[in-house]
Parts: sequence; C-alpha cells; structure tokens
Amino acid sequence: MKLKCEFCKIWLPLTLILVAGFYIAWQFVPPAASDNLRIATGSEGDAYYQYAQEYQQALKKEGVNLEIQTTAGSVEALQLLRDGKVDAAFIQGGVGGHKIPAEEGLHSVASLFYEPLWVFMHKDANGKTACNLQELQGKRLAVGPEGSGTRALAMRLLCDNGIKRDNTELSGISSEDAISKLEAGEIDAAFFVSSPKSEGITRLTENPAIKIMNFQRHADAYTRHYRFLDALNLGEGALNLQANVPDKEKTLLATTAALVVGPEVHSDNVRLLTREALRIHHKAGLLEKAWQFPSRDHLEIPIHPDAEQYLKNGPSFLEKYLPFSVAARLDQLKIMLIPLLTLLLPLAKGVMPLYKWRIRSRTYRWYKDINQVDRELENYDLPQTQQAIGNMHKLHNELAQEVSVPLSHMSEFYSLRLHTDHILNRLQERKTNLQDPEPATDTPATEQTIDSVAENEPQEKTTAAASDAGTVTENQTEETVATSDADTPQAEETASNDEPAPDNTEARPDTTGETADSPETGGKTWAATKTIRDMASRLHLPHNLSLSALKTSPNKTENSSGHTNNASDKKIGHLFKNMAAKIQLPKNWNLPLSTQSAVEKEAEEQRVKAEQEAALRAQEAERLAAIATRHKQANKLVYKHVATGMTLSAVPVPILDVAALTSTQLNLLHKLSEHYGVDFNRKRGKSILLSMLGGSIPATTVMGLSSLSKAIPGIGTLGGGASVAALSGAVIYATGKVFIKHFEKGGTLEDLDSKQQRENFRVAFREGLRSNEE
Repeated sequence: MKLKCEFCKIWLPLTLILVAGFYIAWQFVPPAASDNLRIATGSEGDAYYQYAQEYQQALKKEGVNLEIQTTAGSVEALQLLRDGKVDAAFIQGGVGGHKIPAEEGLHSVASLFYEPLWVFMHKDANGKTACNLQELQGKRLAVGPEGSGTRALAMRLLCDNGIKRDNTELSGISSEDAISKLEAGEIDAAFFVSSPKSEGITRLTENPAIKIMNFQRHADAYTRHYRFLDALNLGEGALNLQANVPDKEKTLLATTAALVVGPEVHSDNVRLLTREALRIHHKAGLLEKAWQFPSRDHLEIPIHPDAEQYLKNGPSFLEKYLPFSVAARLDQLKIMLIPLLTLLLPLAKGVMPLYKWRIRSRTYRWYKDINQVDRELENYDLPQTQQAIGNMHKLHNELAQEVSVPLSHMSEFYSLRLHTDHILNRLQERKTNLQDPEPATDTPATEQTIDSVAENEPQEKTTAAASDAGTVTENQTEETVATSDADTPQAEETASNDEPAPDNTEARPDTTGETADSPETGGKTWAATKTIRDMASRLHLPHNLSLSALKTSPNKTENSSGHTNNASDKKIGHLFKNMAAKIQLPKNWNLPLSTQSAVEKEAEEQRVKAEQEAALRAQEAERLAAIATRHKQANKLVYKHVATGMTLSAVPVPILDVAALTSTQLNLLHKLSEHYGVDFNRKRGKSILLSMLGGSIPATTVMGLSSLSKAIPGIGTLGGGASVAALSGAVIYATGKVFIKHFEKGGTLEDLDSKQQRENFRVAFREGLRSNEE
C-alpha cells in the first residue's frame, strides 16, 4: 500500500504529464507517406515509359507500389496531373506555354535529361536544306499528334516564326506515320522530340536523302527567348562513326524532361523520388555529362522544397544508415522532441531529487522530536526524564517496524538509529544523576552546624567534667600530642615514648585492644566515629590529623596548629574536641580523613567509564558519518548517471541508445574510480562491463529488441523508448552498486572478477528495476 501511495504521489502525476505532452505533440505529426503512387508517361516503348519502369522496380524495394499510366504525351500527362488522376508525370519542357502558377500545387522534382528537337527534311530542288524555321513556310509539315509534347513545342516555335495553319499545311500524325511519309516523300519535314538513341531517330539519320536542320545561326536567339531550351552541339560522326552521321557538326535546340508531382504527394515520397532520380539519371550520355542531371535548372514548374533540399544537401544522417521508410518516419517524429525537451528532460532532472527527498523524509521527520529532547534534556526532572526514556524506546520500535527505505538510503536510516541511541544514553545518565545525587558540600550549612555546636560547648564541658573524672587524666596524658599539621609527627612520637606500641588499625565495633569499648558503648562509639569520619571528609581536614589530639585543651590545640587562626577553624576544632570527648577513642588513633568512601569511588569510576564510553561512541559516530558521507556522495554520482542514461535512452533513435548506455557506464566507472582513489583503465573497464552484461542475457535481449522497436512508428517509438530508458537506468544503477561495494572493500579494477560479480550485478539490476517501479 505504501508503494502504491508513493507511485500516486510522484510517478503517476509525472506519467500523466508526459503522456499528455506526447499526445498533444502527436497531433502535429504529419501522416505517413502513401504506399501507392501513379505516374503518367508517354506511349509504351518511348524513353519516358522505360524510365518509369526503372522507378517502379526501385520503389518496390522500399515498399512503395508505382503504377504506370500511358498517355499520348506530355500535354495529356500534365492535364491528368492537374486533375489529380495521377501523382507524378514525366513532362517535357515548354508544354505549359508559360510558368505554371504555384496556386495549382504542382512542383518539379528535377530536370532529368536532354530531349533534342529534331527537324528532319528533304533537300529542295536546288539540293539545299533549310537553315531556319521560316524557310518551312508553305511546306507540308508533321508536327506531332494532339496531346504530345512534340506538337506543343513545334507549334510554339512555328507560331513565333510566322508559320500558321493558314499559310502552311500542318499534320498531326503519329511519329511512326511521320517517319514513313517523310521517307516516301509525302511530307517535306517532320518534328520529333526524342532521345538520340530511339529507333525512329536512328532510322532517319541513316537515310542519306534526309537531313537534320542546323540551328547554328539562331541558337542563341532561341535560348534567350525560351529559358527551357539549350543549344547543343552534335559533333560530326557522333551518331554513327562508321557512317559518319552526321557528316557535319550540327547545333540542336534541346529541351529537358522534368519529373513533376501533384499537390497531394507526401514530402517523404518526393524525397524518395529525388533519391531514385539521382541514382538513375546521374550517368553521362551522348548529350549529357556525368552528374549534370538531375538538376534544378531549366524548370518551368517550381521545384519542390524537399527535392531542392535533397539535391543541395544529399540524404540525411538517418537516411544514410537506415532504410528510407524507417528514416523518414523517424524524421517525422522529430516533433516529439518538443515534449521530450520541454517536459521529459526537466522532469528527469528533477525526479531523482524529488524521489530522494521523499525517501529521506521518512527518516528526517523524526529528527524534530529528537532535537526537542536534546535541547530540553538538561531541564528535565525525574518524571520527565522517565517519560522521555519511554518515548525514545517507543521511537526505536516505530523505526524498526514502520520506516522502510531502499538499501541505497540505509546509511541515513542507521545514522538516525545511532543518534537516537545517543540521546537515549544521555537520558539514562540524567536519570542516574537525579536518583543518586552527589553529597552536598555547602559550606554555609556546615558552618551553621558548627556554630550551633560551638554555642553549646561550655555546657558540654561542664557535663563532661562531672561525668567522668578519669577524663581529666586522659586529657592530661594526651596534652603531649600535637594537633597541628606541622607538629603532628612530633606529637605522635612523644606519645609513643609514654605508651606501648600504637594500634594503627581502624576501630571497629567488635575490636578488642587497650581501650576497647564496653559492650554497652561499643555500637554508639562506632556510630560516632563514622559520623566524625564523614564530616571530616566533607571538611577536607589534613590526612594525618589525630582525633585523639582533639581532646586536648583548646589553648594547646590552637597553639600547636598554624592553620586555625580564623574563626571558622576554631569552631571546627571545638566541634571535634567536644565530639571526641564524648566517645572513648583508642590512644594514638588516627583517622584517614582524605580517604574517599566506597560510594564516592564507585561513582567516580562510573563517571570516568561513562566519559570513556561517550568518547568511544563519538569516535565511532564520526567514523560512521565519514563512511556514510563518502557512500552518499558515491550514490549521488550513480543517480546522476542514471538520470543521464535514461534521458539519452529515451531519444527515439535506435542503436544510438545502446552506444549512449555504454558511454554512460564507462563515465560512471571513471568517476567512481576517482572518488575512491582507484586507478582507472578504460579498456579494462569496458571488458568488465561487457562481461557483467553478458551474464544478464535476458536483460540485454529485451533491451536490444526494445531499441529496434523504436523504428516502428507510434506505439513502437513510445513503448521502446520507455522500455529502453527503464532498462538503461537499472543497468547503470547495478553497475554503480557493484563497483561501490567493491571499492569500499579496498578493491581495484585489476582484482575485480567480473564472473563472480555477475550475481551481485543481477541482484542490483533487479533492485534498480524495483526502484523504477516505485
């Protein structure tokens, strides 16, 4: 349920935005080119028909069916093209009479080859032949059948030279009839627009009684008046070397044949026709030089923009390496780059930070409670401390049961656990201090107690004197004991001369010795002695101070000590003197006042131990933080390259995505090597990557098929792009994880066994796919 919630919050909105963007862009993608075309030619057997058959075979290889439709000539073909009954046609130059306006939607693909104007005629009675068209006035002329390009050009030239139906006999017979009648002498001249290699032209040129009109005198004038005409030189013997045909150099007027398309022809079909025109018509001929055609010159109908671009720049990058249909469809889908660049790239750049923020928020939101406890901990009383400890234990359970993060973010999760333990330890110390506070050392309170005891000193002296006469004797005996720190050794030495060897053992309730307490007073004496010892420890009296010396007279005590000059010291001396007078202490019994109690020693040891443990925890925390920081930076490199690889793989171009994946992997390996201080070898890195990918044959197979599916327009492009992007992201992610784990163990590229790492790669690859799904 959590994964679904994450998908709804992050991935579902992004997916909807991308789908909407691609859908809108798809509306502007032009429709695919048609697979069926119709082309108009001349009659069967002429040059137009033969060229149309070559185009038909070439387009069939690209999956386009070209239907050939014969006509009487270029005029009829042009009319069919205008009516939309055919998609393309071979049109002879000059048949339009003038430039066809662009509003009609017709466009030329290119001019393809020269078509000379042949004027064959008989010699006159004087044995001469005509040198210009004006000389044909009043003769019998065959100008071509109705609808042919020959008739259109011939009538145009004759009319401009003043030859019309009212002064000359003009016949519209077919080319075959014109040749027969010309040979039989039934007509005086015949006009033909045809290739030099056609059967009819060859037949007439080999007849010695028939001559070719030479346009040498007026060739320049014709080419200036008619831009679609060129003047060509036909050298002596050019048609037949053996027969020396022609016997003299001739100047011919030539028009050009053009391939024209209708307004409904798709631009991709125009580029395909242009490509085939270059392949078929670039060769040298009797009248053409190599690569002189196809050309943008000699055109009456405006050239198509796509054809002009193809003639100028050649095939596109995709058309050089892919089938034309695939390349054309990919070129049409370039409009899809708009949402790719405006939506996918920014989203791909921001989706990883957004995803990381969502994952990190699962751990960082707990720091608010931890920080509040940390700031208020010193002000907690015992109930608040116990409540905070309970809350921290509850937080531990919630972290273990509710917080779920990917393995790549486990360092942050365990940092949270470590910080939680640190706050919990501080709360435990606070609780211990509140339950067992240190002994109070308030000097004013102590002085108040001393003052209260000193005020009752006279009464206590009287009572002590009356109760036991032996006390005076004992005091007199102990007058020889010095009470000051400086005189204590001498006093003890004097006492040792008057008494037996001193008993230095500490008095206990059951001790028996020279001055053992009676059964009735033993317990009280021990309790009083303990009270004196505790008070002396708190007052920090000299360590070698003898309590027996406290029983001496006030004057001697004050004279023998150089440290009781002030009032406070006098009060302390009187207090201990009176307390010592009430109990029977062994002679020469000294109290090690400076010795710490067992409780204080234990507390001190616990404090030192706690400080040492805190220092060790701090050092461990610093070490773990450094490792976590380095690991975090390495993961940033991985995610950065994952985003880059997914973006490059989403581009709808097959093959290139695989190359981009390999390049991204190598760049990631280089960056990780620098990050961990490992020497990088590109050749070694490429070998390792190929070996690990070879261990995941299903993944590489799916990636290859997905890449190839981009060539399928529409759903193939979108589905293949998304699939390759997801697989590329998972591959790059797995690559990063494998090398991070290897480098953190101290490994290098040289000692990495790619075969052993294949299983780790597969596990990380599946994890990467799951991350993409999340």
